[in-house]
Amino acid sequence: MVTRARRPFIWDVFLLRRYAEIWKIKDLITLQRQLPTHQASRTSANVYEIVLADSIARYKRMEGFDVRFQTGTDEHGQKVEERAKSAGITPKEFVDEISGMIKGQFDCMNISYDKFIRTTDPYHEKQVQKIFKKLYDQGDIYKGHYDGLYCPECEAFYTKSQITEEGKCPVCGGELKEMQEEAYFFKMSKYADRLVKYIEDHPHFIQPESRKK
Repeated sequence: MVTRARRPFIWDVFLLRRYAEIWKIKDLITLQRQLPTHQASRTSANVYEIVLADSIARYKRMEGFDVRFQTGTDEHGQKVEERAKSAGITPKEFVDEISGMIKGQFDCMNISYDKFIRTTDPYHEKQVQKIFKKLYDQGDIYKGHYDGLYCPECEAFYTKSQITEEGKCPVCGGELKEMQEEAYFFKMSKYADRLVKYIEDHPHFIQPESRKK
């Protein structure tokens, strides 16, 4: 089991805001926790985070809010294919097993979620395709590519200023390799002025304040 050092309370508060984004509309609360990946089943941090999110959901229900609490598993990535191949099974069979383990963890902790989402669920895939096509058709998405140092273990790109002095991944300490990858990007510049004005008109929209910098 992979464990992490206990964080101070102030970091716990940050996690509550980061992993459990809350939108308040009258008496409705929607709580959407960041979905764990296929590798999260072996980390105690995964259970720690879902308990934090669950505490918000239970507290808001106690206050009388109509709460919808969603969680689930993010089932994609190069490592899914690689590890499924190593195990001699299909990627779908691999994520079925891991998703079942994560859901089992949550149920063991009596997590009060309303919906457990899997990104391989047919209805989820259909909705993602629908949203992607709409954004693409209206010019909000364009194809480009990443260039940089890639960590296969974390499935993430890093800049030279982010890596360790030894040239390793700053998160897992693994080897990095130069890589270029095609990807689709959201054209944030199209909405920049509108977004800046909204943030200026609603100074408490971004919390904590340090995240505005």
